[in-house]
Amino acid sequence: MDSTMTDHSSRLVMLIVLFLSTTFAAGAQQRERSTSDPKSEERAPASAAASAQDVPKAARDTLDRALKMSQAGRTVVALALMQEAVKIYPDFFDAHLALANALIKAGRLDEAIAELDQARRIDQNDHRPYQGFGIVLILQGKYPLAAAVFAEAFRLNPSEPYLLLMRGVALVKTATGIDPSKSETAAADRKHLLDEAEQALTKAYNLSDKKLVEAHLYLASLYDKRGEYGRAADELERYLLMSPGIKNADEIHNIIQNLRKQASAGQSPQPPQ
Repeated sequence: MDSTMTDHSSRLVMLIVLFLSTTFAAGAQQRERSTSDPKSEERAPASAAASAQDVPKAARDTLDRALKMSQAGRTVVALALMQEAVKIYPDFFDAHLALANALIKAGRLDEAIAELDQARRIDQNDHRPYQGFGIVLILQGKYPLAAAVFAEAFRLNPSEPYLLLMRGVALVKTATGIDPSKSETAAADRKHLLDEAEQALTKAYNLSDKKLVEAHLYLASLYDKRGEYGRAADELERYLLMSPGIKNADEIHNIIQNLRKQASAGQSPQPPQ
């Protein structure tokens, strides 16, 4: 295998992993804001069941204090207050969801799953517990299941492009684990997954009014895996154009140069890294 190809593919994977961790944090912070500020423009649509809950004032006040502690970086205190809120009112959907998000950020995934289960028990029509499950599954490396869970989350809230983005990510990661040289079936399965991922990422980008710039990063990874190096370079250039001041811009520029060289050389697609 060409050493240049190996080098730029490895660095592209590093960039993907770096952004993935940022996406998890941003998603969790957005969902925490949605529970603390009903008037927030970033709030995800609340289901009827969650909105109709008659939450005791003591429980709601405790959750409000927990979210303030979380925003201040006082994680231990925030977690304790969230746990107190669900003790006061065990069916407090927002508290279970906020606690799950905090536990995900703390890396306590098994505990987070338990809280997400409680949130889903309370309201099976809200997409946010499924979104949380999808994030946990990706962190656990269970990509095929994550793709299915994000699809269900998008079915429940078809106006949220982030859910399609993460489904696309899970599909790309699933395809990466398939060696197309093993059999014609494996090659066909990998192609099908990448085609599905391309559709999901493109739809997510369009659904966001072309503001979800991270879709370009994942499309670049997808085209790189297909051996479509020119298209991969194009996507990274679009990502840079829409992400001024990004810290790893020089590294991305180097990857673009290597991709352009591969495209000019007309090299055939390489096996996945």
